[in-house]
Amino acid sequence: MPEANARQKPCYVKRLGQINGSYIRTGDGDHKMSLYEIDRFIENQHRTARNDVVVIPDATLDDLDSTILSGWLSRVRSTSLGRTDNLSDEDLMANRRVASPDDNGILRPTVAGIMALGSYPQKFFPRLDVVFTSHPTTKDGIPGKGGVRFSDSENIDGPIPAMVVDAVRAVSRNMLHGAIVKGALREDIPDYPLPAIREAVANALMHRDYSLDGHGTPVLVDLYPDRLEITNPGGLFGVLTVDVLGQRGATASRNQFLARILEDVPYTDFDGRVGRVVENRGSGYPTINYELERALMDKPIIHSSLDQFGIMFRHRKMTDEEGKGYSSKNVEEAILSYISGRESASASEVARAAGVSAKTARGYINRLINAGTIEAIGTLNSPRRRYRINR
Repeated sequence: MPEANARQKPCYVKRLGQINGSYIRTGDGDHKMSLYEIDRFIENQHRTARNDVVVIPDATLDDLDSTILSGWLSRVRSTSLGRTDNLSDEDLMANRRVASPDDNGILRPTVAGIMALGSYPQKFFPRLDVVFTSHPTTKDGIPGKGGVRFSDSENIDGPIPAMVVDAVRAVSRNMLHGAIVKGALREDIPDYPLPAIREAVANALMHRDYSLDGHGTPVLVDLYPDRLEITNPGGLFGVLTVDVLGQRGATASRNQFLARILEDVPYTDFDGRVGRVVENRGSGYPTINYELERALMDKPIIHSSLDQFGIMFRHRKMTDEEGKGYSSKNVEEAILSYISGRESASASEVARAAGVSAKTARGYINRLINAGTIEAIGTLNSPRRRYRINR
C-alpha cells in the first residue's frame, strides 16, 4: 500500500477517532501518535491558526527594539515602490503582522514581531532561544578528561538577528582553525565554514515550531569533536521532503509572516558585513552545500521527523596544503616575505602576519638574524626594536 500524501495525514482508525486512532508505524510495531504529532500533521494541512502571528497579550510596542525596528521600517518603505507612503508606522507594522490588535483593539506585538524585532523575546518565551553546547567526546553524557561533561555551554538569548550572530561566534570560538601560510599571510581555515553555520542557524530559527506546544523547546547547537549538529523543534513543513530539500522551487514556510519580516531585518554578520537575516528565496540549503563544497567537505546529513529537524556537518579533513602550512621552512619564508615588502617590521607585526605567537616569532627572527638574512634595528630589549632585510 503506497504511503499517503502529507496533506492527507494523519490517517486514523475511523471508529476510534483522530485522537485515539492515529498511529505511527515503526520497526518494532505501531505506536499511538501523541497530540503534538497529530497537531503537526494538521498544521501541514494549513487548517490551523498561524502560530507566528499570535498576539502576545502582555507585550507592548515598547518591547520592540527601536534600532532594529527603525531599520526594518526604513528597508520596507524603501523597497515598496511608494505603496507604503500613506501608511503610518503602526499601520505598516499591522499589515506585515509585526503587531496586531488584541481583543480590546490595542496594537501588540505578535510572536513573529517579537522574535524578529524584539528587545528581549525571552521575557515572554524563556525557551525560544538557542542552547549551544561544546561536547568533549563524541557521545552525549560521556565526560572528557577530568570528568568534564561540557567544554563550553551557553544559553543564547535576544531577537533572531542577535541569536544568529552569537551562535556562530560560539561555534567559532570552540572549534579549531587550521591555517595555510601563503607568502606573508596566514589564511584561516575553520573546521566548519562559518557562512554554512549561519545559514543553518537562521533556517532553524525561522522554520522552527512556534506553536504553544513548541514553546518549551529551544534550538540546539551541539559541537562534538567529529561533527556539528543543529536541531530545531518541528520537522519539514507541508509537502517538502528531505529528498528535494535544496532543489530549485523546493521551499515551504511554516512561519510565513516571520519569514517575510526577516527578509527586511538589518543584520551585521560575524565578519562585519551588513545584510539581511534571510533571503527567503529557497537559497539557504544551496548556500550551505556551496560553502561545504568550497571547503572540500561532504554534504550535510539531514534528518526530519514530525517533531524535529536536524542538520549535521561532518568534521573537515586537513588538506595537504594545510599540513605544509605548519612547516618551519614555510613560516620562515612567510616572515621573510612580510619583512621584505616593508622598510621594517616589529616582532608583534611578524607574529600576526605569520599566524604564530610572539614568542615563536622571536625564535624565527633570531634564527634569521644568526643566518645573516635579517638585521635588528634598536637595542636588544627595546619595545620599539624592529627588523629589516640585511642588504
